[in-house]
Amino acid sequence: MIRNLTQKDAAAYHQFRLQALQETPEAFAVTYQQEKAYTEEQIQKRLADKNQKMVLGFFNNQNLVGIVGCYQEKGLKLAHKGVIFGMYLLPEFRKKGYSQQLLQQLLTEIPQAFPMIEQVSLCVNAENLAAVHLYQKLGFKEYGYEKNALKWNNRYYDEMLMFKLIGEGQNG
Repeated sequence: MIRNLTQKDAAAYHQFRLQALQETPEAFAVTYQQEKAYTEEQIQKRLADKNQKMVLGFFNNQNLVGIVGCYQEKGLKLAHKGVIFGMYLLPEFRKKGYSQQLLQQLLTEIPQAFPMIEQVSLCVNAENLAAVHLYQKLGFKEYGYEKNALKWNNRYYDEMLMFKLIGEGQNG
């Protein structure tokens, strides 16, 4: 089951994010230590802000096994853009089509949640070929490549920058 996360999901969401940051730190700009510093109240506040952000959770038997989020850029000249963030699925649920379901659900919900968004973008670790292929399969196109985008444990990681037109933006 896929659904929007609410304030009631704050503890599970926070623990899930911490697990993701421990397992694949090279996939996220935030560190485990930074995320761990957030209180449950701060996480609740992040999940409650439905005006510019939404986070979907993928559940298996009431357990959170996947997440993905989107936020709308701030400012009049940027409000037509959304940013997808935090895509993560537990390893045992990968290669079963769940990532695609989760991302497709997000793309379906974006126009209703954020009517002004015409395009979404994301950054993906260029070495994560499974993720790159998933995004390409769903119509994302590469528009840039950032060398040494992240540095973790004295190692650099490149990121592929991708975007997809949605809603009204598909005609532009």
